[in-house]
Amino acid sequence: MGYYRLILALLVAASHAGLTFGRFNPGEIAVVSFFLLSGYVMTALIDRHYLDLRRVGPFYLDRALRLYPQFLVYSLAMIAGAEFFGLRHLWMSAPPTLASDVAQLTMLPLAFSERFPDMLLPQGWSLGLELMFYAVFPLILIPGERMMAAYASGLVFLFAFCGRISADWFAYRLLPGVLFAFILGSWIRRPETRLGRAPVALGYALAVVALVVALTIWPRRTSVCDMLIGLVAGLPIVYGLAQARIEGWRDELAGNLSYGVFLNHMLLLPILERLLPSASTGVRFAALIPISIALSYVTFRYIERPAIAWRRTLRNAPAVPSAAAVSAGPAALDRGLPDFLYAPASRRGSSAG
Repeated sequence: MGYYRLILALLVAASHAGLTFGRFNPGEIAVVSFFLLSGYVMTALIDRHYLDLRRVGPFYLDRALRLYPQFLVYSLAMIAGAEFFGLRHLWMSAPPTLASDVAQLTMLPLAFSERFPDMLLPQGWSLGLELMFYAVFPLILIPGERMMAAYASGLVFLFAFCGRISADWFAYRLLPGVLFAFILGSWIRRPETRLGRAPVALGYALAVVALVVALTIWPRRTSVCDMLIGLVAGLPIVYGLAQARIEGWRDELAGNLSYGVFLNHMLLLPILERLLPSASTGVRFAALIPISIALSYVTFRYIERPAIAWRRTLRNAPAVPSAAAVSAGPAALDRGLPDFLYAPASRRGSSAG
């Protein structure tokens, strides 16, 4: 899944660069696949290392060590660029205040992005959402409450779909309305004991029907359509990649670079606008791709990799897998990437997990 994660990160970058597909936002659609991948990989990680409620604390620390190092580096670099070089992007009309900087560096408040009129990394809202997911998922997966949580989340999404509550917030940005997407990914990794993958098939069928309704009979907000398109396109891709178990050092390298690309493009875009003021959006994006990937390699090697050993230490304590986890086959290892950019780990001892 490494190539797929890198493609998703580049779609987010394309969205922020101003490239769209008609009225649909490629970045918003890609984020839904991130949700699916996160649910898939967090299920594998918990099954392998944290399948005990007494291990929830180490799980939280594991996730913090995963998300924060590169995020802090690129956020601080954005602060420096804004303060000393006047860098700006569409989501930052002026350098954020000190209070705003501190709040954004904690990551979690970014899930409520409208509270920050000048954002350092606007894509960081999805990382805040990830933190919310991490906080509740062990408490859902370990006791076996995924079905109930999916029903509750689907009901919230339905209210947003019908316009009873904010579609932008509860059909896309906040956990209550999108938790079911993470759980669909979890079911791909570990099916329900009695139902198998029937909930995934049902969820896909409902998404197709809802999308047809949203595009034709009862037009809905763009965020709702993007969420549904992401499900309809992303579910079969994630399922197919999970079954294929594509491995190899190239796929692994692509996955290792995806998080840095996801983060650093907002720092690079205003720089390229200065260097290439008369270039088209497509030309600037083409120039962005190799620079972003190269910078991602540097920060992965020198920022991310030192934290990997700490995460491995946290996982050394033995965990007893459940019968459902054992029946699912060899658990995927954490690749050392943001969880919406994960794939099953290869068996190579040098992997980033």
